[in-house]
Parts: sequence; C-alpha cells; structure tokens
Amino acid sequence: GAMAIANDTNWVSKASFIVQYAIKQNKQGNNYPIWGTCLGYYLVMYVLSGETDYMKMVTRVTGEGGVLHPLIIKNSASKLLKTFTK
Repeated sequence: GAMAIANDTNWVSKASFIVQYAIKQNKQGNNYPIWGTCLGYYLVMYVLSGETDYMKMVTRVTGEGGVLHPLIIKNSASKLLKTFTK
C-alpha cells in the first residue's frame, strides 16, 4: 500500500489502543485475538515494537519470492485453534 505508518496519526493511536486492550484481555484470561493483513500486519508489529521510526522497524527480506512454507501449528489445543476441525 501507499500509506505510511506515522506515530502521530489518529489511525495509529486507535490501533495502539486496540492492541493494548487485547494484551490486557489476554493477560486476564480472556481470548482476544488480533488479526492484521498487509498494512495492518505492519501496524501491529509497529505498535508492539515500541519504535517511533517506522523505517527502523521494517527490514527488507529478499530471496523468498515464490517460496511456499508450511504452517506448523505447535499448540492445537490453544483457545483459538481447539474449535477448528481438521
């Protein structure tokens, strides 16, 4: 996407509130997952990193184009995954 993440935006502060709320709920034993796709994924990483410069947080990864990696589930008894059928 063409949108940049800047720490002073209203969008980032609202996302930060949601992420911090989810952390609090999970610590209290309430299942509150967060999902981020594309820029939302980077936004969650940005909020959790504590970094104030987005470009310092993001690292370019090369050499993975067209490579498929398996999804390895290490804890299928988690609150989120135990309701899924195989």
